[in-house]
Amino acid sequence: LAAQEVTMKTLGVSVLGLGFMGGTTTLAHRSIPVYYQPAPLTTRLVTVCSTTMERGQAAQVVGGFDRCTTDPIEAVTADDVDIVHICTPNQAHFAALKAAVAAGKHIYVDKPVTASLDEARKLSAMLKDYRGTAQVALQYRFFPATMRARQLIREGALGPITHFRGA
Repeated sequence: LAAQEVTMKTLGVSVLGLGFMGGTTTLAHRSIPVYYQPAPLTTRLVTVCSTTMERGQAAQVVGGFDRCTTDPIEAVTADDVDIVHICTPNQAHFAALKAAVAAGKHIYVDKPVTASLDEARKLSAMLKDYRGTAQVALQYRFFPATMRARQLIREGALGPITHFRGA
């Protein structure tokens, strides 16, 4: 573990939005070393972004962030940020996504990803040369039953998957 810790790069995280999902995201990063030993990665909560400085400062203290801001572009493009969690209201996703893609940041965004078909088409075009990792938050993505189903599919235990139904 000690040798792994020495070689593991710490990834800086920005969380945009302080609603329920922003809080859940913050807690998830703080909990990684509690649930995984050794941790698959090390993260540092660098920036929290809110619409008001008062809420941002409160979240900075409670969440353990290095700093807070009211400017989402600043939170996304900072040199010490590697991962951007976009937990803002839906209509604010696109501007943050555009900045994160342009800056080459890894992205974790709440659904729906965009607020319109036009934004979705523009985002699709922007992603053609994107080299980061982007994920959409789906609440059951890391649920144990979902992860087990994925494992069974990868192992070929279920045969060829021709369709599925989710509810």
